[in-house]
This record gives sequence, C-alpha cells and structure tokens, in this order.
Amino acid sequence: MAGLIQSGRRSHATGTSEQRRGLALVTKAMRTCPCNKGVGRPRCACKDYEGTANEGRSILDEAMHTCYCGVGKKFENCYNMQHIKALCVRSSMYKAMGKLDLAEEDAEWILELAPRLPHGYLCLGHIVWQNGHDKYAWNLYSAGLEAIKDAPVGFSPKLKQQLLNVRKPLFWRFFKQDPLLLPPEIVTHIFSYLDFVQLLVCLRVCKKWNSTLTRPPHCQLWRNMVVGKGGVRKIKIATDVRFSNAALTVLMKASPSLEHLEILTLDGLTLPSKEEIWNQLRHISIITHQRLRYNDADRPGCFPQTFIQNAASSLEHLDFVGIPQEWYGMRPAIPNLPNLKTLRIGDHDDYDPDSDDNMDDYFDLGMIRTPFPIVPLARAFPKLEQLCIGPDVPCLAPSIGRTGQNKWEDIWPNLKVFAFHLRSRSDFFTESSRSTLRYLTRLNSLQHISLGVESWEWPCMFSGSYDPLPDLDVNQRSEFQNLRSFSSETLCVSPDGARTLLSNAIKSNQLTSFDFVFPYDTDRHLKGYDWLRGSPSIQTLGCYKYRFPFDLANADDLLLPQFLATFPNLRTLRIKLCSTAEPPQLAKLLLAIFSVTHLKTVYTSVYEDKFVVRLRKVAQGYGVKLINNEPDYDGQWHRYEAWSHPWPIPSSALGA
Repeated sequence: MAGLIQSGRRSHATGTSEQRRGLALVTKAMRTCPCNKGVGRPRCACKDYEGTANEGRSILDEAMHTCYCGVGKKFENCYNMQHIKALCVRSSMYKAMGKLDLAEEDAEWILELAPRLPHGYLCLGHIVWQNGHDKYAWNLYSAGLEAIKDAPVGFSPKLKQQLLNVRKPLFWRFFKQDPLLLPPEIVTHIFSYLDFVQLLVCLRVCKKWNSTLTRPPHCQLWRNMVVGKGGVRKIKIATDVRFSNAALTVLMKASPSLEHLEILTLDGLTLPSKEEIWNQLRHISIITHQRLRYNDADRPGCFPQTFIQNAASSLEHLDFVGIPQEWYGMRPAIPNLPNLKTLRIGDHDDYDPDSDDNMDDYFDLGMIRTPFPIVPLARAFPKLEQLCIGPDVPCLAPSIGRTGQNKWEDIWPNLKVFAFHLRSRSDFFTESSRSTLRYLTRLNSLQHISLGVESWEWPCMFSGSYDPLPDLDVNQRSEFQNLRSFSSETLCVSPDGARTLLSNAIKSNQLTSFDFVFPYDTDRHLKGYDWLRGSPSIQTLGCYKYRFPFDLANADDLLLPQFLATFPNLRTLRIKLCSTAEPPQLAKLLLAIFSVTHLKTVYTSVYEDKFVVRLRKVAQGYGVKLINNEPDYDGQWHRYEAWSHPWPIPSSALGA
C-alpha cells in the first residue's frame, strides 16, 4: 500500500498526463486496506458536518455516531495510517487539479474512517478555509482538538500542535465560550464589574445562568440584592450607582415580594406612589437629596411618604435622612405606620461652608425650623421598640403643654432603645430639647440609652433638683429598673444623677455598660461614684475627657485604675483623654490600668500611628487587644453619629 501511494505521488508530480495514473494508483492503494472486506467501501451519505456546525452541535458526535444508511453497520472505523495517508494524498491531488468538491469529499471520508485522529479535521478545515468558510474551519479545528483527547496510543503530539497553530489566526474571531465554564473565582471576579442593573440582565440570558449566578460561590455578587420568587427581595442602591427613575420603577414593579429597600442617595428619584403591591416590604432605608433646601414629601429626591404609607401594613424598620417639612409644625402630617418597630431619622445640615451668604442665612431666625414634635411621632408609630434621632435635627419639642400627663403615660410602652444626637451648630431650643429628653429617658421599658449632647450649660437631667415640668411627676413613675446600658461621649452625668439613673439597674444586675464624661476636676467627680464600685454586672465602661491631675507624682496614685480594678467582670474599656492630653500620658494611664484589671479589649483614639504600634505590643503582653479608632473630624458621615453601634439592635440582644 505504501509503494502504491509513493508511485501515485511521483506520477502526479511529473505532469498533467500522468495525473490520472497517479489518482488510480492511490485509489488502488485505498482498496487494498482490510477494512474494505473484499468489496468496494462506499462513503456514508447521511453525515452532514457543515450542517451540524451551523446548528451548534458537535462535529465529533456526528462523525462517531450518526449513520442511517447502513454503511456504519457494515463497515467499522479504520485507523490504518496507510489508508488515511492515501485519502490525504488523493484529496491534495484533487485540490491541485481544482476539483475542490472531490477534495472535500475525501477529507470528509477521513473523518468518517478515523474520527479520533486529527488528519480529517486538518484536511477538511484547510479546504473549507480556502473556500472562505472561516467559521466552519474554526469548528472543525476545535472538533479535532476535542477528538484527540482520547487519541490512540502512539499518537504524535506534533499533530495537536499543528491543530493549535492553524486555529490560532481564527481564535480572536470565534473563540466564544460560556464564561460560567471558567473557575468560579474568575467568574465572580468578571461579574463583579457589573452594577446590579446589568446583573439582572445576566439572569435573563438562560436558565443555566440564572441558576448558577444565584447560588454559591457567586452569592457575593448579590450582596446588595437578594433574588427569589416574585422578583427581587432585597435592593441596595449605593451612592456611586447612577440609576434612572424609569429603571427603578420597572425593577420595583417587577418585585412585588420585595422585603428590603436601601437607597443611599435619592438624587432625582421617586418611588412608585400609585401601586399598593409591596405587602411584604419590612425594611426601608433612604437618604434624600442633600442639596434640596426644603424637603417636601414625594418630590423627586425627597422623602417618599406616599410609597411608605402604602407599605404601612408590613413595614417594621424605617431608616432615613431628610425629614420632610410636613413632619414639623403644629399639625404634622406623619404617615401612620402601626407595625413599625425601629426608626432612625436624621436631617441634612443646612450649613454650607462654600456659600458666602450662608452665615447670614444661618442666623436668620425666620429660617429656623420649628422643634421636632415627639407626641405626634408616638401617635403615628405606637409600637416602636428602637428610636434613634439625629444628628442635624434642630431640637425636640415635648408637645405636652395642653395634652396633660396621660399622653406621656401612653407614649411608646415598648420602647427599649433610645438615641439622640443634638444638632451641633444650633442651640436655640435647648430648654425644649432638655425637657423632652428628660421624659423620654424615663420611659420604664428603656434598656439602652445613648445621648450625644453637650452638657456644660445643662443641669443634670437625672438629678432630682432639676425638673423643667414639675407638674408631671415622672420620678415616681420611672425607676430605670430595666436599664442595661447608658452611652454618651459628651454628656456629663453628676454622681447624684447617676445614682438615680443606675441604682435600681445595679441592684437587679441588669446594667452592663456605662460611660463617664469627666468635668474639669476629674478625681473629685470619680470619688462621687464610690457607690458604683465593685458592681458585678458591669462588663463595659467608657471614660471620656479624662484629665491628669497636675500634682501627680506616681502613676500608682491615679484614682481611675484603682476604680476600674474593683469591677470583677470588666472586660471592655473605651477611653479618650481630653484634647490637651499627650500620648505619653495615655500610655502611663493604660499601663497602670492593665496591671490591675482583667481587660480583654481597649478602644482608644490617638493620632500618632507609631505610638499606637508600640502601645499595642505592650497591651498584648497583658493579654489585651488594643483597637485605635481615628479621632472624629467634621464632616463625618452624619447618618451614624447618633448611634455608632449596629442598627437596629438584634431582638435577641433585647430582653422581654
């Protein structure tokens, strides 16, 4: 067979007159192969490789399995290399003679005989590529690479490299692979560059994409969105996401099972106000557009009051910045949310340092808002359990002058968490705010109180000597027996006021956390708290604006370490010295504290990074983890000033 092939090649190469003889010799060599079984072996007439490629099906499967004409049943595959070589030679002869149709038929015959060898794919691919069928050639070369994965023993790797080389010019045009076939970490990285609007489009590509992209390990792609039956269940639009109002409306209407909505900038956006389909919406968190001087409800970029009222039956958590004008005044228009459990509200700071006329406007009494009313708020949200107000709320108003004591007795019987942060640049209504806070903090159900108010010109709210509204004898009604924590970095509570505030909670072992804010005479203030020493329930203490005594000679004489050492279960300390203190003074104080306590964690605030590194190493020697929180600067994101802890507090952390 090899001799006939060689003779045929020589005859074909000598000239046109010998081409027929060369073809005859090669054909005779093919017929001597044992696979012919003594008869002429016909080609299979039912295999259609080009049609298979156009339909996106496997050319290898077509070559291996498809045969309806009986040839495949009578004749088996042939991996005789001389037979394959003879077909390759004859195909090249036909191609040289310009008979491309016959050359293509012989190349297809190679595929039929030996679908696991690359020869047929190479030969047929080269022919169809010359005919301008680039896509078909790409599919043939790719099928050849797939076929040689299970190539017979002794297969030359040079042929695989040859397939790769001939396919390379077509690679960038036709190498289209489902990206989900890549390693999962690469898939997640690729899709992380898309915003969530584009991700939603990806879910509509096919069922496979929808199923794969919404399951682990790709869940982090949906950290701002949870998808389930009924559309999206959780939506979070970050501040840097540009989102059209039309797209938001379509997304909202397609998600009747929405449960959580968070929009960190409502710039130019409005929420649907006519539909009442979101009866599972439990959490709404919104920041309105800050540049609007007046925040009128339902305007673009403003508080979506109608939308929220329509979700009143299911809404449990409301968190927003930008109180609408309608909530102020003598008759505030606050939506009724009977099932609301947690509320955190703040307002935008009207002060604009870039405005030349701002200071004149700022002190124009005509522009000062009326105090924020509490009693109407309590009527609108009667089941509140957690309330956080501020910052940039001008002031509070009790609104009880004509309503009488019964109104305070009915206010928020289930309120367990209360936080308030006074507007820092305005103190026009401090008396109104003080009286309101005095009564709010005396609600019997309260467990956690956090106040961010400057206290130097205020009488102690918890002292019996100060009562702005003496006709309401709140002291007889409130005993603070449920109090678990009191936090404030600015409000100085007198020892007598603290005794009123804490004594019952100490007796019942409820109090776990308390913050000290020291006046100028630090040691004298601390001595007034001798009654608090040794309380076993205390686990966390805060010490703010602490001043070193001028006449201190030895760190062992400091009263604060001795005081802290009396608490057997104290494990966490938050400490911030006064603004004039130096880092070495803090180090001296902390070393004295470490040596006499059993602390596990200390939070402090220091500017110097190198000093913090050295101090952290010293703390580790005492088994203490030192965490340095950078000092607060003006312009801190105001949404979290009033309550620095996770919001809302999990219900599991609250008592009955």
